[in-house]
Amino acid sequence: MDSSRIHKAASLCVAAGSITVLVTLGLLGWDNVNRLVEKTTVSGVAPTALAPAPEQTTSTSDNISPPAQPSRKSESANPSVRPQACDPSALGTSRIITVAPREHSRIGAMSYPETLPLRDKEVVLTFDDGPEHPNTADVLDILASECVRATFFIVGRMAKIHPELVRRAVNEGHTVGTHTMNHPLRFRALSVDRARQEIEDGIQATSAAVGDPSRVAPFFRFPGFGRTEAAEEFLASRGLMVWSADFPADDWRKITPEEVARRALSRLETYGKGILLLHDIHKRTVEALPIILQALKTGDYHVVHVLPATAERPKTPTIAEQWRRHRELKANPSALLDQPNGGGTVVQ
Repeated sequence: MDSSRIHKAASLCVAAGSITVLVTLGLLGWDNVNRLVEKTTVSGVAPTALAPAPEQTTSTSDNISPPAQPSRKSESANPSVRPQACDPSALGTSRIITVAPREHSRIGAMSYPETLPLRDKEVVLTFDDGPEHPNTADVLDILASECVRATFFIVGRMAKIHPELVRRAVNEGHTVGTHTMNHPLRFRALSVDRARQEIEDGIQATSAAVGDPSRVAPFFRFPGFGRTEAAEEFLASRGLMVWSADFPADDWRKITPEEVARRALSRLETYGKGILLLHDIHKRTVEALPIILQALKTGDYHVVHVLPATAERPKTPTIAEQWRRHRELKANPSALLDQPNGGGTVVQ
């Protein structure tokens, strides 16, 4: 992507006060989205850096019985979620939830009976397979422009090549988990020992890139969701939480950025809330992300950031019902996946 398109994409996220954005769920034909983006003129606004992630969560006493959704004005007034440097018109991070991996070790409706305890119209953004220049840096720029925090599942081999991008993600308040060392596409075909080595080496490489193992979350995602019972048991013994997703954006396919955004948003609308699977290594994702974030803002959706619980950061109070898959996926959810991969990081 040339620099002018990257600048336009980032500016679209932060210039809502100077333009009228017409991208709304179900109100604009998605075949017109690209034309809208190309024709829209916005003034240049530099992205705003996120402050480090807070150590304490927002008040959680209301999490067991979710209240009405707060207005965006009240959210922006909460400094523990939205850094004061954020533009008041930014999408922002609505709230933070902290989870205990040993209590809920496998989540994501595409693979498991449990998923994150989200309220209606809440979404968790997750990115796989990075980091990679320049796309991961562009994704981080766009997230910063909207003061949004996400979860990145890092490929160890890529962390060794671009450790500065892993550190940047952590330092800007994002959650960093792991995604094996080499992203073997046929993970299920690996021997038990090889699978364990892929998991361990990925954690080690990511920890080395960050420089502090305690800053790497005990969150793990299988390449291509290629889970095995032996690997799941090994991860549980290590205290790691396995993340699937609730729906993908299909951004590993050769489709347009507008189609990536359309699929992400239509699935979110269908299920009402959930964990969105994206990949920070693709240009089409960089181009789709501003469209997705603007539509979330316009549609009054709320981004949630997830952190692991610690002694200093207690878990968010929840009840069992909140963790149950909130809606049955249509047909076979794995059919939506079609082997997402690392785009050059795959080991056959």
